Amino acid sequence: MTSYIDKETNLTPETIANKALDILRNSSVLLDKIAKDKDYVDVDQMATFKKGDTVVIPSLGTLTVRDKSGQTDMTVEEPTTSVVSLSINKHKYVCFGVEDVTALHSMINLGEGYIAEGLRGIAEQFDGDILALYATLTQSDGTPGTDADRDLIVDVRQTLNEAKIPLTDRYIFWHPKDESALLQDTDFYSASSVGEAQAASINSTGLISPRPILGFKHFVHQGILQVGASPVTTHNIAFHKTAFVCGFRNLGTSGDGKGAKQAYVADPVSGLGIRYTESYDHGALATKYSLDVLYGVAILRNTAAVDVQT
Repeated sequence: MTSYIDKETNLTPETIANKALDILRNSSVLLDKIAKDKDYVDVDQMATFKKGDTVVIPSLGTLTVRDKSGQTDMTVEEPTTSVVSLSINKHKYVCFGVEDVTALHSMINLGEGYIAEGLRGIAEQFDGDILALYATLTQSDGTPGTDADRDLIVDVRQTLNEAKIPLTDRYIFWHPKDESALLQDTDFYSASSVGEAQAASINSTGLISPRPILGFKHFVHQGILQVGASPVTTHNIAFHKTAFVCGFRNLGTSGDGKGAKQAYVADPVSGLGIRYTESYDHGALATKYSLDVLYGVAILRNTAAVDVQT
């Protein structure tokens, strides 16, 4: 397959942006496991935003179920609602320039490789922004300086159960050190029990359990944060899908046709969007390529997540 940026392929900026969107979507482990702002508010995915704009997401209040007595009016209650402000404040990009396009094409699709590698870096940034939200969670379980075990998972499960969090769509993301500890338990991973092919698939996605354990799907993530010293505190995260929310927005394509080729595409399912720009820099005598995304992340439901400390 030739490079994305080979003019002989007649690929349009929209085609390249769509290919990039696929790579970015498949590179993030967390994207499909959290809520999207478009699930709560009307979103025009092609409307132009700028960094720092805010989306207001309503959070529904609770209603009381009452017993109905004969010949009495029903009690009408006015539910209390709150809002979550989602700041679209993260603008991430990758950009590279090539002086000799012919040489670029001859180096085993190097241009395509740069694009894919850059998108994986953006996906890591996005996942890292979600994992960093542990710092504002109000619930925690575990003891710093220890390793994860089944008893800790039971404690986390109890925390979410007592908060009346739905039993489905629950995940725990573990630091590699805690994955190593959990893999000592054959309930978590056994190539002999799930088969070598499935075992390889499990490892490639970061999933460390062939089936849910204690109500959670378990993943390893290299972006789990560690802070402090003596002991180091590892901040693994357990959460329900409604704990966190993200939103992507269009940066616009005002430069298209004005010395640059630009396209923005958005995924109608995930809301994920990306912009592709190609231009020529006369001063550098190089063709420049960039991919950028504008998004925000926030805690949507604090009681639906737990900072799992080890």
